[in-house]
Amino acid sequence: MSRVDTVAEYNKAMDYAFSEGDTVVAERFLNGKEVTCGAFKAKNGIITLPPTEIISEGAFFDFAAKYEGKSQEITPARISTEETKLVQNYTEKIYRILRLKSLARIDFIIENGQPILVEVNTTPGFSPASIVPQQLACAGISITDCFDQILRCEFGHWYDD
Repeated sequence: MSRVDTVAEYNKAMDYAFSEGDTVVAERFLNGKEVTCGAFKAKNGIITLPPTEIISEGAFFDFAAKYEGKSQEITPARISTEETKLVQNYTEKIYRILRLKSLARIDFIIENGQPILVEVNTTPGFSPASIVPQQLACAGISITDCFDQILRCEFGHWYDD
């Protein structure tokens, strides 16, 4: 992955990308705050968690930022109440549209007050350092309660016996 800030950097980035494979995805740069929001389905509906703000030490949230501790994850995200509501509403809508089940995490860049979808994580990490457990703790939901709600929703007729 490369970030291109000037026209002069474009060819080098494309050469590098094509050295990895036959197809390339090029996207415009989103200049904003990166946030992610976890969600899961419970019997009473989809529960969206407090968003987390991701601040990478590098140019973007790359491998080093994600797996080598080169980023900060701030839960709840330092965004306005309106932006929080938008992120949670978009998270719920995307969860419904994609017919997701269990846990998911939806990533956004907030640019000029508007959340823009970046990625949908249908199997988010769940180590102690992972984002969803941080969001659950912030929401006051234990990991046990989260999974209990998911199981009761999906397998209630078996699980409750």
